[in-house]
Amino acid sequence: MKLDSNRNQIIITEIPNNIDPTILYQLRNVWQFQETEDKQSLIHDLQEGDDLFERVLNYLNQEGISVTTTSAFQQLQSDYNEQKERFRGILRKCEDYKNGIFDENAANVFNQYLNSLPRTLRSHQVNAALHQYFGTNTANFSVPGAGKTSVVLSVYEKLRRENKTNLLFVVGPTACFFPWQTEFEQTLGRTPNSTVLAGQKISERQGFYYLPVPQRPELYLISFDTLKNDISHVLTMFTMIDSNVYMVVDEGHYIKSLNGKRANAVLTIAKHAKYRCVLTGTPIPHSYPDLYNLFDYLWPEENPLDKHTRTKIELMQSNSNNDEAKELIDKKIGPLFYRVRKSDLGLGPQIFNEPILIPMNPVENKIYNYILDKIRHDSLKDYMREQDVLEKLIRGRLMRLRQTATYSKLLDTALDESDLFNYPNSELLDLIINYDEMERPAKLETLLSMLTKYKEDNLKVVIWTNFVRSLKLILNKIEELGLNAKGIWGDIPRADSISQKDESIGALQTRESIRNEFVDPTSGLDILVAIPAACAEA
Repeated sequence: MKLDSNRNQIIITEIPNNIDPTILYQLRNVWQFQETEDKQSLIHDLQEGDDLFERVLNYLNQEGISVTTTSAFQQLQSDYNEQKERFRGILRKCEDYKNGIFDENAANVFNQYLNSLPRTLRSHQVNAALHQYFGTNTANFSVPGAGKTSVVLSVYEKLRRENKTNLLFVVGPTACFFPWQTEFEQTLGRTPNSTVLAGQKISERQGFYYLPVPQRPELYLISFDTLKNDISHVLTMFTMIDSNVYMVVDEGHYIKSLNGKRANAVLTIAKHAKYRCVLTGTPIPHSYPDLYNLFDYLWPEENPLDKHTRTKIELMQSNSNNDEAKELIDKKIGPLFYRVRKSDLGLGPQIFNEPILIPMNPVENKIYNYILDKIRHDSLKDYMREQDVLEKLIRGRLMRLRQTATYSKLLDTALDESDLFNYPNSELLDLIINYDEMERPAKLETLLSMLTKYKEDNLKVVIWTNFVRSLKLILNKIEELGLNAKGIWGDIPRADSISQKDESIGALQTRESIRNEFVDPTSGLDILVAIPAACAEA
């Protein structure tokens, strides 16, 4: 038999007529080789990093089959082995570095370069930057506030000065775009020619992918959803610029979903970037498989968490052997990520302020006590309920208590068709409907007095609330005080959900524009009222 290769294919020819049927079964049914039209050859498409050609060769030799290999097949073996050895070398270098073993001369040269930058990196940032520089394609899992953006920018600039890259391509949520632009200037001392690819129509965006080198932005900022929609144009751009792209996935937990559309878009272009980095402070929000896509993106041709390893991890998890799973993961990818913990930041002790206990005003107190008594009374019959009905009732009761403690007027809207409160007490119903005419929530009165003091002290304030109607009430009362405040909730659009050619764009504000205005110390906007689900990522 002869083993040949053509691009990403293995081709088996000169198959003996008297070959053992079990060997053909292994090739066709287990390894999925397909018969060619002339029925003289078997062919298989290799995936990235697939070592099937080695397994086929070893298997045939073990079965006593006489095998010859073509020069193309031998080149495939050579390229694969060279690639594997390069990856093993990077693993060793990264592991040594994390263990305090590294080339001091190379580290000194890198530190001298860092000293030339306008922003002085802190020691934990220098360590993370060295790890990223040595490791080529690495993850930074440091906690929020560790300066991950500055670390990436310093490494990018070093590679740019070495003529190894000239374009920084950042994929992330739109909330991260403003920090990348401001941090670029503060860290590197120059304002980048940048473009934000989110929010426009595809016809408006696509021109940015085909610009000649002198006009091409140095910094591309693209949202996950825009990348998903523009994937063919991005692939063309990466090919045009000869794979000199430094690609960053910011907030990498966005691509944790296996076979998710966002993840697939990122993985599709990953191998066309020369350098890759992923940033997230929450690498494992749910379970160890959340890591799979992150390292498939970083090393698409190496696959450090291969199928065999994943099977082991999932089996360990199913048997509650989490310590063994963690040990296996550390062995496979430990060298490839760097993590700065909160304890490494040198922060002072955290200050936990005692909650301010505010007695309710008379009307809201009366409403609250009625709701609480009704819940206690109804709970006596809970043993008669079906489990799913009971769980629904418990969630509804908790929601009603939260509403009552926040703003009694919220009780005038049913939660759903099975709402447990029908207000048979007409006096109570009258109090809820006419609440705004009788009083303001006690918490709101305290908040307004606090805001007046904060304004005198020139402080910026973020106010969180879980209910849109309470948010609008707070905004309304702040405006009555003559203070400048804006809100972010579900109705405020994200930048990537609107077109820049929208006729009303001049008057339309986005979550990002409000956030940017708030953090600008000279804007005059010192109060932000927000729903966590709409604003927490910023």
